[in-house]
Amino acid sequence: APDPVTLPKGLAAALGTGWTPAAQDTLGELLLRTWLAASGVTETASATAASGWGGDRLALLTGPHGAAALAIVTRWDTQADADEFLHAAATAVTHARGEALVVANPGSPQVVIAIAPTESGVGKLGVALGK
Repeated sequence: APDPVTLPKGLAAALGTGWTPAAQDTLGELLLRTWLAASGVTETASATAASGWGGDRLALLTGPHGAAALAIVTRWDTQADADEFLHAAATAVTHARGEALVVANPGSPQVVIAIAPTESGVGKLGVALGK
């Protein structure tokens, strides 16, 4: 069974006035693998990076003038699995619209991804995610 993963409260508020939570969901190993492969990571590297999936949770946030942001918290079976996903995700977010942040705390099996329209927004979202 997947590890339960929760998102911090107040993600929309961290982005400022006019931002609201639109949806939350779990991606799972298959969708993370598919996203990596569709975003410039080789099929082999995508399969390897997603194979240590332990759990995840994502939030879609909507803002002024049709803006959107995404926050994803992932948990991995081992530190090595987290490191593999971290490197693959760092490649994948280069294809994201807007600004992106992919971070992990050393020694933590958790990787956080934040995507927002502006550098300021992604920084605020990263702080709200604890990074």
